Amino acid sequence: MWPEGSMELLRRWREQVWNGGRLDLIEAMVGPDWAAHVPGSPDFGTGPAGARRYVAFYRGTFPDILFTCEDEVVQGGKVATRWTARGTHRGPLMGIAPTSRASITKGMSIYRIREGKIQEEWSTWDTLGVLHQLGIIPLLPGEMGHEGPVSGGQ
Repeated sequence: MWPEGSMELLRRWREQVWNGGRLDLIEAMVGPDWAAHVPGSPDFGTGPAGARRYVAFYRGTFPDILFTCEDEVVQGGKVATRWTARGTHRGPLMGIAPTSRASITKGMSIYRIREGKIQEEWSTWDTLGVLHQLGIIPLLPGEMGHEGPVSGGQ
């Protein structure tokens, strides 16, 4: 797959599956051995069923989740994406009851693309900032309260 095709696949993944909730499109977008590597997240399993559990888990927690791509870089069969996600905590989050609070976080993902499908994903984001915004973890001594995530840099 050419770089343009990889970026188009990930645009559809972000806009249709994540933002639009179209879990029915997952089978056509991920490989049979798809896997996500996300520190602090549950093991969702592999393949399209694992990808469905992965997306459903976060969309169940933040049903209005909206991802915006800030940057994408393609090299070989991998695409690195820097993104911003916004959503309202309306569902349980690993034992944490919904707070109905909005949160914004920035993160990065690297996707391995082969044969026109997403084969693997490595993602990380400002988890501590999200927990601060949801009121789950108080601000640390010396930190000033503000709107948006507690993080270093853009």
